[in-house]
Amino acid sequence: MTTDPYYNRKEVSNSDLTKMMKYFMCAEDIANLEEIFRFGSLVDAMITTPHLVDHIKLQVNGEQFNQFEWKDAKKILNTFRNDPDCKNIMNISEGQKAFTKKNFQIEYADIQFILDARCLYDGYINAASFGWDLKTTKATTQQQFEDSCMLFDYDRSRAWYMDISGSEKDMIIGVSKVNQKIFKIPIDKNHPFYISGKDKYQSLAFQHTY
Repeated sequence: MTTDPYYNRKEVSNSDLTKMMKYFMCAEDIANLEEIFRFGSLVDAMITTPHLVDHIKLQVNGEQFNQFEWKDAKKILNTFRNDPDCKNIMNISEGQKAFTKKNFQIEYADIQFILDARCLYDGYINAASFGWDLKTTKATTQQQFEDSCMLFDYDRSRAWYMDISGSEKDMIIGVSKVNQKIFKIPIDKNHPFYISGKDKYQSLAFQHTY
């Protein structure tokens, strides 16, 4: 959906680890995951890179969406903009902030190895060294959203991003597609999401490397 040269870089990304995970998933689960990512990318573009969005043709960088997808994404966009905390975070953030880390040291099963890694935040507050990621969800409560984050391995992405960027804090912001509620999960390196996410990325990075 993007011509950004970031996606042509050779460093390993969280998306590369997800591709590795797909080898162990059934076709239906893969299709559901790709549908979620597609819609999430549309919402991300509307919020963090609006200059890439064509509201007349219903396209993002030439990728076509239907009117139902567009309508749902616009609802989430408006919900995000109308939330005072989200509006403030967006105003002080750099959208689509990339980080790379050469010779990223990882340990799995007492085996130490290195790889070149990269990540791309939806938004990053440079003054606070604090990043965040936006997720759409069918969840209608905070607990449901947290459970879905674990199910879709969003904990892995947050640990991966934090360790590559060197950030001590992170946040997942969720917007419900069902009731337009906003959920926030602040994360530090003592948070269960960081701990479980690091275990997940270490395992997949090992499989990717070996």
